[in-house]
Amino acid sequence: MTEMGFVENIIDSLDGRPADNPLFNVDFTLPELTYSLQNLDINKSPGPDSINGHFLSHHGISGRERLLYMCNLSWKTGKLPRQGKSAIVFPIHKPIKNASLTTSYRPISLTYITCKLMESMVLRGFTRHLHTNNLIPPEQFAFRKCHSTVDQIFYFTQCVRDSQNHKLTRHTIAAFLDVSKAFDRVWKYKLLSKCFGVFGVKGIPQGCVLSPTLFSLFISEVEKYVKPSQIGLFTDGFVLWCSDANISKMESQLNRSLVNIQEFADNHKITFNASKSTVSLFRTNSHLYNYYPELFLMSKRLNYCKYSTYLCFTLEPEVNCGKHINRIADKARKKLKILKYLSVRDWCSEVFTLRITYNLSSPSP
Repeated sequence: MTEMGFVENIIDSLDGRPADNPLFNVDFTLPELTYSLQNLDINKSPGPDSINGHFLSHHGISGRERLLYMCNLSWKTGKLPRQGKSAIVFPIHKPIKNASLTTSYRPISLTYITCKLMESMVLRGFTRHLHTNNLIPPEQFAFRKCHSTVDQIFYFTQCVRDSQNHKLTRHTIAAFLDVSKAFDRVWKYKLLSKCFGVFGVKGIPQGCVLSPTLFSLFISEVEKYVKPSQIGLFTDGFVLWCSDANISKMESQLNRSLVNIQEFADNHKITFNASKSTVSLFRTNSHLYNYYPELFLMSKRLNYCKYSTYLCFTLEPEVNCGKHINRIADKARKKLKILKYLSVRDWCSEVFTLRITYNLSSPSP
């Protein structure tokens, strides 16, 4: 029997039977709904029903109780209104991409705020169960409490620094892997089989709020394939590295790990984009300045990048922050010039316009 057939048999056998995991047999409570409403981003654009976060956040007790009843009814029956599965999709052009190609656009979906509200309540219990039972590997830093992109970057750079400070100086070769359309190509049957193994329940919840955590669960075993190399994960951001004084030894070890990670990708129907994946060498020896490591993914040699960008942070061979700081400063200067031009005394824009321009140009908190 194929794996797909096995999973379909699981679904048929569980149809109408309550979940073994008590997490999925308990109704949502009013405090849970209130907490989700308090943490709801009311400035998010509404979905096809045009109901925005401001409207929901100002519900009284009666309105919240009615909303809670609808959420629990959907949760118990395992059904979602047909309209709740639709979305308004806006194509956003990717920077420095050919505007005539459809692949140059990133689809942004505006879904129902009420569905997002329910998904946030599901997500709280879902993540609590994953973390309590250590089902997400420590290498995954995304969407975990007290973890962020900064922690992931610090962890990686500290590993590189520790190697360079070793008594016998060790260099580090790192491969930054790009996953093609990570969320769009998640193999739902494989994910469903993992969810069954973890929870013993039928089906998985769908939606934007849950997608990153579900993807983290989907790739949760990749770290076993790359040992003894090290790996860092932030959702679909992969960095694979090893440190040693012998360059050839590092190349050999990483190439074996890349073969193994490709096996994982094939088993999970994930596609790595070898042309967008890069390799970098972190060293203190000036004699290795022009050395380009030879790493291969899917029989294609990875492009060497002296200054790799990982999670929007520019990394240098000496693991300094100069390049990254200069890049941020250049962006800030350009935005500051725009504000200066708009605030000239002779033809100054209105305060309202200046405030909007400032909010658009300044980074979000």
